[in-house]
Amino acid sequence: MTLPDWSAWPLALRSGRRYLPWRARIRPNGKIGKVPHTRRGGRLYPHDPLDPVAWMTFDNAQRAVTAAEADGIGVVLTRDQGWLALDLDDCVGGDGRPTSPAQAVLNAFPGAYVERSPSRAGLHVVMRGRVPVEIGRAHV
Repeated sequence: MTLPDWSAWPLALRSGRRYLPWRARIRPNGKIGKVPHTRRGGRLYPHDPLDPVAWMTFDNAQRAVTAAEADGIGVVLTRDQGWLALDLDDCVGGDGRPTSPAQAVLNAFPGAYVERSPSRAGLHVVMRGRVPVEIGRAHV
């Protein structure tokens, strides 16, 4: 397994307990799902990402991936943190470059952290900001 390069992850977002390691699972539709896990009794178990009791530090979640116990790290972003993320699906062409619409989104957020999704076909864009309460997640 090739480990991600976490050095580019925003340092300001590394503090606190807001991370969960995840394991990749194939969904019934054939796509890859990321199942969040938490550590109990020395082992990782599936966990509801909305339950903050078991959120981990970045370093602890990173250790789970480094030890091959998990496939990646998920970050839990809550409204009060001042961070938001865009999940752009199916926007990376066969040449590895963003499609024109995806590039327009990236151009609108200079300085944002951008990474390829586990499927390698999408992008995650993380930046400082807040989604207005009246919009919410479902309408973004």
